[in-house]
Amino acid sequence: RDGTRMRVLAGMPCARAGGVHHEVVCVPSLIDPALKGALRQWGPADVSKTNHEYAGGHEKPYPVLRNRHPPAYESFMEGAMKGIGGLLVLALGLLAGAARANPGWTPVGVTEGVAVERKMVENSPLFAFRGEGTFDVPIALLVAVLKNHTITEEWVDLIIEHKVVRTLDERTNVIYESYGLPWPISDRDYVMKETKGHDSEAKVFTISYESVTDPSLPAIPGMVRAMAYRTFWRLEWVSPTQTRIEIEVFTDPKGTLPAWLINLIQKDWPWKTITGLVKRAQKGDIEPDGRVAAW
Repeated sequence: RDGTRMRVLAGMPCARAGGVHHEVVCVPSLIDPALKGALRQWGPADVSKTNHEYAGGHEKPYPVLRNRHPPAYESFMEGAMKGIGGLLVLALGLLAGAARANPGWTPVGVTEGVAVERKMVENSPLFAFRGEGTFDVPIALLVAVLKNHTITEEWVDLIIEHKVVRTLDERTNVIYESYGLPWPISDRDYVMKETKGHDSEAKVFTISYESVTDPSLPAIPGMVRAMAYRTFWRLEWVSPTQTRIEIEVFTDPKGTLPAWLINLIQKDWPWKTITGLVKRAQKGDIEPDGRVAAW
């Protein structure tokens, strides 16, 4: 009720950013006074045709509301909008240039050196998100962290349990993860196939995750079984001390949280997750991955 729940959800990594059971996040102490003030000054507006999906980022126009602004207000707004318009033209030009680098992706922002983008997914109200950045950490250290299942709980936010259920081959594992969330949000868990890839010629390491079903891991009462459609890491050697990190995720945490709020929460996941990986690799207690160190 005080916004803490939103901040906790926003910090969830990967498919970890969860939908919830039986909850609506709101801040009445802020919303109620604002609405009452607006009604006293301008009167009620006609919102019968409001597009409630707009908050989810879908490119649809705002509804046209009845105009109750006095002439002086309109004159002020006209001048203000002219100035804002010039800034928007410049900003949109910069965003368009960034978008051309990754067709289909729309820039969201840059935080702690990670550029985040989003993309509409066909037949889904949810966005896919990606992040990328170059960091002063050797690739062999980062790969060692990603491969080490015993330390996953140290750098993945809110994780309760991480384990390898079964090794299918040298490159592939079936893994189980669960995440604990504050009451009354239901905890989430995932059963996923983890697949690793090494390209010594290009000096690129990849690791991907996607949900699978496993008869040995049925749904647990009180836990929501979420769905990871695609989580993909790509680490590229830049120099002996630098690595370019990319990550892409498309996941549905299930539950009853509306799509627009899931999108709002998950937009922070790429930069938070990449930052967590980098910081863990820099602690100084990890041995570099031998196979990658030879590149």
